Amino acid sequence: MSVNAQKLMQQAVALYQQQNYLAAEQMLRQLIGVGNVHPLVWHIYALSLRKLGRLHESESAFNQAIKIAPNDPEVHNNFGNLQKQMGNVEKALALFQQALDLKPGFADASYNAGLLHFEQKRFASALALFGHALDAKPAFVSAAVMFASCCMELGQIDMALERLTKLINLVSDKDRILLSLAQCHRAKGQYQLAIECLRESRLSASCCKELATNLFLNGKCEEAEQILLDALKQEPGNLSLHQGLSEIRWLNNDTAWLKSYEDALRGSPENWALRCDLSNKLLKAGCLPQAEAVLNATSATDWPTQALLLKGHILREQGQLAAAKSTLEIAVSQSKREAQVLNELMLCYLATKDFDEANQLCTELTERYSENQAWWSMRAACLKLSGNLTAYRQLYDLDRFVKAYELPCPDGFTAITDFNLQLLDDLEKLHSSRNHPLVQSLRTGTQTEGHLFRRDEGSIKLLEQQLRYVVEQHIDTLPKDHTHPFLQRVSREVIFSGAWSVRLNKSGFHRNHYHSEGWISGSYYVSVPNAVNQQGNGWIKFGQAELGRQISMQADYMIKPQAGTVVLFPSMMWHGTEPFDDNQYRVTVAFDIVPIKK
Repeated sequence: MSVNAQKLMQQAVALYQQQNYLAAEQMLRQLIGVGNVHPLVWHIYALSLRKLGRLHESESAFNQAIKIAPNDPEVHNNFGNLQKQMGNVEKALALFQQALDLKPGFADASYNAGLLHFEQKRFASALALFGHALDAKPAFVSAAVMFASCCMELGQIDMALERLTKLINLVSDKDRILLSLAQCHRAKGQYQLAIECLRESRLSASCCKELATNLFLNGKCEEAEQILLDALKQEPGNLSLHQGLSEIRWLNNDTAWLKSYEDALRGSPENWALRCDLSNKLLKAGCLPQAEAVLNATSATDWPTQALLLKGHILREQGQLAAAKSTLEIAVSQSKREAQVLNELMLCYLATKDFDEANQLCTELTERYSENQAWWSMRAACLKLSGNLTAYRQLYDLDRFVKAYELPCPDGFTAITDFNLQLLDDLEKLHSSRNHPLVQSLRTGTQTEGHLFRRDEGSIKLLEQQLRYVVEQHIDTLPKDHTHPFLQRVSREVIFSGAWSVRLNKSGFHRNHYHSEGWISGSYYVSVPNAVNQQGNGWIKFGQAELGRQISMQADYMIKPQAGTVVLFPSMMWHGTEPFDDNQYRVTVAFDIVPIKK
């Protein structure tokens, strides 16, 4: 390379580092145009094109860089990041692996590969990759945070705490480590330890929200609110802070639970993120006119997709189906067929009995997102409403898929009733809120926070152990069938991806719903009211989709709950409960299970 070309290349690299990507790209293109084939020219050229959003041109440049420098691990690693951005997961993984083969212990490549595995829910392999990245670069904060996230998903929180605690003294910027430590302590129910971690941080918005959450869970509601209010003075448009404050106030039955949104919108009326979130919260609370008024209270003519989606939903619920369709068709075009928009349009078609159109949209969703149980739940609803009962029964095979089992009595207890008394005592301490979570299915009751099986209480650990045994027995009854969305995932190697306790009060019930991120779901009955002996009171029901005010259907099947039994069913199956007339609580532990991905 000539001296002049060398100087131009150095200038181009400097421009790239200064984030002046267009100038860097133009200078590098000049070098390439005069026949310069230095690998760094092609590498930085490819990176500049990626930053400019010209992904296919960047791909061509990366191919040229690899052709010239096939043994450069940095090129392979950066090319992998481009392929990931383009949605080519397998190509990206292959490139990251090639980078690691060329440079064993390459921390960045291990980290990038770990991110892909994590996104694919391959938590065990992601954990190993993040661990390798930390072995090579012990102060790699991002890898440590993701290592802890994997541990949380796999239920290995003590391993995360050990790794994070060792790292805290190796880094100068401790906030992300302290935040991750606090999240681990919260998962175990160690709220005071989480609070102590965050008292040491500089209280970024994320740390403020986590601190407030732990203060609230530790019974310090006023202090929790004040932390968030102070943070909002610094960042009045921070959506996450508004969400944290409104959630605390909602759970505490505060009638002014949405005041922070209203105050912020007066100062920033064109903040669509806040406006849409406020509208959605009102919608979840059953306040349709108020939710619509929030959307309409703007002079803007160009609405974002989320606002159109909410407006379409509100119009449909109000019976204005033609207007809802028109609004959602704009949203479909604007969003390039985003899944949630297609789903809302499909509900409009179901409401007008346009079953062919609804089934076409549902087929598109199940083909695009085959593991998302939401769309198979919608497939079941479409089949049932359109009268295709043969296909419906194949998808929802109630006789094979829904089973009730008696929980084996854990060691150390003479009878399951004794165990349930201990479990009930431990669970009661965790039901500290005054209201049901806004986005969950229960009404007139409370739900515990976080993943129940991450806690250290003895009775809860015993329950997890006994449930795992029952689940394995149930899975053994299920044949593998690659043509069925439920049976194609059959595996004995599973994890509890979520677990929580619900306490329903008199007249309490669960709205019909499904669990979009699970595979098998279940409900263990700790305590049931006497009212269950009256036909239907507090019973669990299956097959009754809840699709809004314009669509109705009957349940297919109901099971009477009994203390000491667990009911297992596919996560994609619509289920809910009937209200009960009794002053006794109905206390359950619900959970989701997913196969471990390799």
